[in-house]
Amino acid sequence: MNIKSIVFILTLCGVLSLLCCKTKKVSGGEKEEFFPVYSNATYVIPQRHPVHIDSAFVEGNILNLKVNYSGGCKKHFFQLNTDGVFAGTLPPLLPLFLDDTVKTDNCREFKEELIKFDVSKLKHPTQKEIVLKLADGQFITYSY
Repeated sequence: MNIKSIVFILTLCGVLSLLCCKTKKVSGGEKEEFFPVYSNATYVIPQRHPVHIDSAFVEGNILNLKVNYSGGCKKHFFQLNTDGVFAGTLPPLLPLFLDDTVKTDNCREFKEELIKFDVSKLKHPTQKEIVLKLADGQFITYSY
């Protein structure tokens, strides 16, 4: 294995460890889970989004999404993705895409969830504020 391969693997491991899931202790002794946002320059926008975002807001470094979807037979997991490319606007705009990792769920129960994502790694290098553009057209200002 050459030096470039080793450096690439170590860099990749470092990035992945930074994006690990975080938890926060809340009242009552239970832990609240925050999911990472995945940044991939080659991300391809899915053809359809089976999840509807009812509302969205940022609290500190946490993006809160109230979502609904059809399901009930399987546990749904959500992933928030970005291509990492900021638009040249002020404040910079960053597109985010919410994906449901479950592709087939034959049940049709109306489900609602509040899911939380840690957006602290999405900061622009020269600005103190960005706009997060969700795929359904919502715009959320994130100040840090």
